[in-house]
Formats: sequence, structure tokens, C-alpha cells
Amino acid sequence: EGIYVDNLHTTYALLPESYVLPACPKTGPDFATSLSYLQSIARYIPETIAKCHVLPEAKPKREEDKLFLLREFSLDGSKYLYIVKLFISHLGGASLEQTIQKESSSHNMSVRTDRIYYSIHIIPIRSVEKRNGNIVDFTSLNIPSIIETKISSKEPTEDTFAGVLPPTSIFDEVNYQTAIEPLKARLCVRRENWQPASIHEPIYIEYHTLSFRPLEVSFAKIKEEFAKFHRALQQTMQNVNDLETKALNAFITYLNRNTATRTVSPSGNICWKTFITN
Repeated sequence: EGIYVDNLHTTYALLPESYVLPACPKTGPDFATSLSYLQSIARYIPETIAKCHVLPEAKPKREEDKLFLLREFSLDGSKYLYIVKLFISHLGGASLEQTIQKESSSHNMSVRTDRIYYSIHIIPIRSVEKRNGNIVDFTSLNIPSIIETKISSKEPTEDTFAGVLPPTSIFDEVNYQTAIEPLKARLCVRRENWQPASIHEPIYIEYHTLSFRPLEVSFAKIKEEFAKFHRALQQTMQNVNDLETKALNAFITYLNRNTATRTVSPSGNICWKTFITN
């Protein structure tokens, strides 16, 4: 039981018992599959998915095998979006005893599992689009000119912000590992403060913006912690010279509270159990 990161650096919650992971269409989760899955996991991680909206289409589209849950909130006048990506398709490794339904040409296999694979992201937003009261899309608050990534296959247009990042689907194919490093340095994300190191990145660039990626699964706890240091992330995005000391120190304290211990899963694969101290 607890929160783990597997050998592919994917986060999962290990449960005290197993549940049935439904057979998911290979084109992505449909309504019936999504409903069945959410009903199954609601008893285990209610604090993660409560009051969330289900995004009707994956964003970005290349992650169509995942189920997206959204919840908007505000802090000090700034708007944020809490995004939970649930890996609803079976990721492999099930024994014959665990198999409920074999893989077919149209569906992935259904298995009995004690894992919920997920990732959580918090991003600053400009707005959300709603239809019948449900969130169906969102517009992130873009990082300005601090990122200087060249996209040679895309000619600059009037839609290009900061002259470097056209807000198109090609954005999702760009490797921002180099661009994130100076931001991590400003926020003191380094080995002495972030013990999990490269097995999980606490911040990254996605949706044209700076994303916070906690290991915690409780929305209330995530929001409580994030409220202490969100200004430091905001100022880093805005390229403010001197970050607010209180907010930066709060973020460093948060980083130091996260640890990971290397272990081995029942299937014999290397994984890491994560801990968040008080």
C-alpha cells in the first residue's frame, strides 16, 4: 500500500485489494468504460477524483489512452487547473489468473489489479470552456519569452507568442528538457533538495506553461501545500529577477519532504516507494 513509481517512471497507487480494470477500447476510453472504471476506483481514492469534470477528449490527443479529470480553483486571484490523468488501459504484465478478458483487435485486455496508475498536474490557466456546466476545454496561461525553443518545421505566424512557441499540436512533440533546467535551477530543484531525483519531476513544461506535478493524491492536501509556494512558480514563469523569499522557501521545504526508497515489485521489477513527511 502507498504511492510508488515504477521502472518506467510512472506513478501508481498500490491498493490493499484488487479491482477489475475494464477492457478499454484501443481508440481511447468511451463513456461505459470510463464510468465503470471511475466507479471501481472511487472507493480507493475519493479525495483524488471528487468534484472533478471528465474531459470529453484527451488533451493532448496523443494521450487518448488516458482518462482526464479536471477541477478548477483559485489562489490569491490566480486561476489554476487541477488535472488528473488516469491510465485506464492495461500496461502489461498480468498473469493468467489476473486476466478477466483477453486483448482483442478493438479492446485492450481486462485484468484484476491492485494498482491505479495516474499523474497529477496543476497548471495556471486563463479560462475554461464549459458546456452544460461541465468543463470541455481550457486555455493555459502561457509562459512568456523565457523559453527560447526553435520549431524549425513551423514558420512564425501572427499566432506565435514570444516569437518562439506556436500554440499548435506540434508543441506536444517538442522536447523541453533543456528549457526546464534553468527553471528548476531558479526553484532549487536539485538532488540535495529533491531526493527522488529523476524518477519523478516535480515541475515540467506542458500545455505551453509551467506545470506542478505532485506525488500526493489528496486534492485538499495538494491545494494546501501549493498555496504556500505557487507565487514562486508564478514569478519563475514571469521571469521575475528576485523570487518571493517566503514562497521560494516554502517550495524548498516541500521538495525536502519528498523521499523515495528503491525496492522491487512482486513481479521482480525495480520500483520506488515514495514518502511525504509532515
